[in-house]
Amino acid sequence: VAGRVARNPALAGVRELRCWEHPGTDALGPLLGGPAFAALTLLEVYNLALLGAPRTLPLLGANPRCRALERLRLTGYAIGTPELAALAASGGWANLRELRLGGGAVAPDAPGVLGRANGGRLESLSLRRNGLTGLRGLGGPGLNTLRSLDLSGNRSLPPSALAELTGRAPGLRHLDLSDCYLMDDTAAELIAGSPAFATLHQLDLIHCAVGPDGAVALAESPHLRDRLTLHLHDCPLGDKGK
Repeated sequence: VAGRVARNPALAGVRELRCWEHPGTDALGPLLGGPAFAALTLLEVYNLALLGAPRTLPLLGANPRCRALERLRLTGYAIGTPELAALAASGGWANLRELRLGGGAVAPDAPGVLGRANGGRLESLSLRRNGLTGLRGLGGPGLNTLRSLDLSGNRSLPPSALAELTGRAPGLRHLDLSDCYLMDDTAAELIAGSPAFATLHQLDLIHCAVGPDGAVALAESPHLRDRLTLHLHDCPLGDKGK
């Protein structure tokens, strides 16, 4: 079926493709192997087996159909360092504006691989729900253009990891740390006390461990803008924090 769809020239101008990979199937290669989908700018793939083989990234990095992609969203994949490095070195890396790798398991050094990537203009990065325990190297030159960073759902990510962003994401507007259970008053105070986060327009700390002291620090920060949208739902704020 995928091959027949790929051979249909009437689909050559399709710009957005969203699909699901079912267990035991390998449809993505054939789907991108014909005259169809020559103008893709958005590709979104869900792996319904969850944590399947990381074949998707090298396939996409080498496929000419993907060189014009502006948005790439992959959910449910186990992605290793070589696969991620291949994507960052591919001809399409310079065109990507949004990269979403969520609901899977990226390599522990994935943040560093992305931070070291050259020639990119990435504006939005999501690494949500990947079991990350650190962000070493994330704030490298490869992500200087970043405007939105979603780290939500990485439940073991410690507050100390935020130091990687200090002074290294000069245009960051949105930071999502929701459901990062270790993000507590220490994290809130680090963000509130650093001028590196003065560019933020939205900060999400939903369902974290931020308490009264952290909430007060954020509210009284001399660096965070008056127009900052701050989400602290389901945090143990107490009367003082509210």
